[in-house]
Amino acid sequence: MINKLIYYLTKFKILLASIAAGMLLLMIVFSEIPKIESNLAGYNIDNNPYDIVAERLTSLFASTNMVQVKVRLEETNVKTLFDGLEELEKEIAQRFPGTRVESLNSAADLFRLKFSDNDSVEDLLNFAVNIPVIKNLVSEDAGSVLLVAYPNEADKFSPSCFDEIIKKEYPGIESMIAVSQSHIQTQIEKSIKRDYYYLIPIILIFTIFFLFVSFRSKGAVLFCMINVLLSFIPALFFITLYNVKINQITTSALPIVVILSLSTSIHLISGYTFHSYLKDKRKIVIQTLKHYFVPSLLSVLTTAIAFFSFYLSDSLYIRQFGIVAASSLITVFLLTYMISPLTLSFVKETKKTPFMTWFASSFEKTIFNNKKRLSILFFIIAGSSLFFITEITFKTNLETFIPRRTAVYENIKEVRNSFHSLAEIDLLFEQKNDTNEGNNKEIDKEVFISYVSDFSKKIENYPEVQSVQSIKDQVDFEKSFMGFGFRTDLFPRKGNPFVSDDQKKYRINIKLDDPEDIFIVKNKLSEDFLKYNSIFQYSIYSDYLFFDYISSSITNSLLRSLLFSALLIFIIIFFLTLSIKKTIFSIFANAVPLGFLILIFVGFAIDMNISTSITLIVCLGLIVDDTIQILYRMVRLNKPLKELGFGILTTSIIITGCFFSFILSKIHPIQVFGILCGLVFMLAAIGDLTIFPWLLKPHSKTRKNP
Repeated sequence: MINKLIYYLTKFKILLASIAAGMLLLMIVFSEIPKIESNLAGYNIDNNPYDIVAERLTSLFASTNMVQVKVRLEETNVKTLFDGLEELEKEIAQRFPGTRVESLNSAADLFRLKFSDNDSVEDLLNFAVNIPVIKNLVSEDAGSVLLVAYPNEADKFSPSCFDEIIKKEYPGIESMIAVSQSHIQTQIEKSIKRDYYYLIPIILIFTIFFLFVSFRSKGAVLFCMINVLLSFIPALFFITLYNVKINQITTSALPIVVILSLSTSIHLISGYTFHSYLKDKRKIVIQTLKHYFVPSLLSVLTTAIAFFSFYLSDSLYIRQFGIVAASSLITVFLLTYMISPLTLSFVKETKKTPFMTWFASSFEKTIFNNKKRLSILFFIIAGSSLFFITEITFKTNLETFIPRRTAVYENIKEVRNSFHSLAEIDLLFEQKNDTNEGNNKEIDKEVFISYVSDFSKKIENYPEVQSVQSIKDQVDFEKSFMGFGFRTDLFPRKGNPFVSDDQKKYRINIKLDDPEDIFIVKNKLSEDFLKYNSIFQYSIYSDYLFFDYISSSITNSLLRSLLFSALLIFIIIFFLTLSIKKTIFSIFANAVPLGFLILIFVGFAIDMNISTSITLIVCLGLIVDDTIQILYRMVRLNKPLKELGFGILTTSIIITGCFFSFILSKIHPIQVFGILCGLVFMLAAIGDLTIFPWLLKPHSKTRKNP
């Protein structure tokens, strides 16, 4: 059947190439430029319990989507400072109508009772750090203050317009930086665009250079690049077909399809070059297809299975990533084998001996001579990884998604170091309404406030807590300065970030020193709240808890995907070998790079999160490519590896280099994804070339011309 298929592929090569060209043309017509989705909420999954709390906090308090501005002050006097803050707040109100702003200017009346216009700002700030509520607006070094803006319509908020405002000159203000979720999302969009502008050209340039070094043939390079460039079209088509937007997860789909399409092309050109002794180009193409069509098909199927298994994920983004990558890889394979019988015939034989031919043969010789010792060493290292599996930590937080080496990332670090950590917990307190017992009597407002204040004070004593903000601060503020003739309500009665408009629900904001302590504090809150459990109830929210829940759910679903894809890949390898023994050998061989991956996770303290969980499944799909090629050659064809070792080594170096180029991305999950995939792919190639020749035993008879 395979021989008949190959016969038709070569006999009707012009017709098939024309059909492939027509398919590509239709895909181009129906493809659109992908849109970028930078909204962090898109990472969410269904039935996330923290969603409801977040929505309630948003509706009850003006505390979400805030913009935090670090204001560095000049050495000036009190009047100049307040004039500058007043001018800044007016500018914000004019550009963003309805925006509420909280700053030191909100307590200007208080400060003017204590300080004259000509007193220094330094004295004022040293006084402010002892005042409830206001102290949270002063940096630890008392050299800058915090201004917080709450946009009325967050979806219409423009970070660039806001940045234009704070770049202007104001009296008494040296400079300002702003951070918000909108700033993060804008930077994510910029970073994704940058990755496409820089990474894909770098990948192509590196590939072209190394292909020429490997084959010393312009025709070979052109053949591979035609197939690589064609891989862009199906990827864009399926992104359009499935209405997928580009985000930090799906952005890797296009480069992955391009990189993996190289494998099929390099194996084909390696086989074509090796069979050039046949002279007749048609016979060369037939022999090449006989050696590579079946293993390439099975390799694509196993990789596609790994990607299709993402459909078991709880995250829409991951499901989209999987279906686009899988559909594209299968389509690229079909197009490659429809076009290759024609395009291969145009590749001219080169008389130059490529450097990679010498390098590959020397490398293989070294491996084969030491295959037993190396295999045992690999098994020992991989086996030791079993003892470290429990050391792998599962964690995803907001900072994971912030592009590194960007102004936004540095600004967030600066605000965190000056004022507070990004690790926060919000508590929503409300009266418990037990209708079953008929207990609908409301607690007196002052009594309720006393309970909340008492609980806030208890939280302040936690060693892990940096600061606590609640109605208690305002009560303390009002008690300290009541009756001095100035406005004692620092926050407005409407839109108060700690009290609902109906004065029946209260919020406590907790800032932690270290994000690692968030679960310790969560457990302490649960224990200490038992005292008030019969009186009122509380709900908890934190970005860290929100993303941790997403990470845990997605990681669990991806591990299910891993087991599902591993089972199907096992079945495919069994039907290839028709031997349980040889199938088990292949499992052992592929366990080696995964074992190394576990040691890398533990050794470099890499957390298991959304991106690294995806990496595990992608790596599983990648590493079986070489396994299937070797098994087909040694088991089905009963032939020595010959040029296959060269093809595997060349493919591994190129693909590893392409994945390593991801380190140039500013998006940390993509950097980690690229490094891990590159390392695993190279380790898998070395392991396969070492372990299989040892386990399957070298053939006693070899053929010069396969």
